[in-house]
Order: sequence, then structure tokens, then C-alpha cells
Amino acid sequence: MDAPGVRYLECDGALLVYQVVGEGAADVVFVGEAAQHFDLAWTDPHLHELYERGAMFSRTAYMQMRGLGLSEPIRYWHTLEQQADDVLAVMDAAE
Repeated sequence: MDAPGVRYLECDGALLVYQVVGEGAADVVFVGEAAQHFDLAWTDPHLHELYERGAMFSRTAYMQMRGLGLSEPIRYWHTLEQQADDVLAVMDAAE
């Protein structure tokens, strides 16, 4: 499986980044770590295998929090409510 394209989503004035993998029956949203880099993660054989195995039974949206990774930098720390809204926005965008 090749790395999926990175998708950008505007949410409350900030750009969020996410990828969608798989087409299984279950839908999963995974909020990545600050150190996770979407393109480089697919070059790690262990992570690549993890993504492929997950794609066999679920459709997973991997996202990075507002202000981290490939998401647009921000000058403030987002609130818990904004984090929840970001997850919902990615879920809606991924359908």
C-alpha cells in the first residue's frame, strides 16, 4: 500500500492536516503525536505494517492537532473544545 495523499481542512481559521486509509466497516480517528510526520511515518516498516493491518478492518483518519506537524502553525494553545471540534471536522470531511 502506498502512502495516501495528505488532505488539508480549514477549521475555525486554522488549517488541519489528515490522511484517510482503508475502507473497512469501522471508522477510526487517530490523533497523532507532535513528532509524527505523515510522509516519514510511511517509510518506517513497522508503522507501515500497522497502517496496512488497520486498513484491513477499518477506515482510519490519521490527523495532526492544530499547530503541530504539517498543520498550520498557530500562536496560541488550543482549548479542549477546539480539539474536539477539530476531530469532528476531520470526521465530517472524511465522511
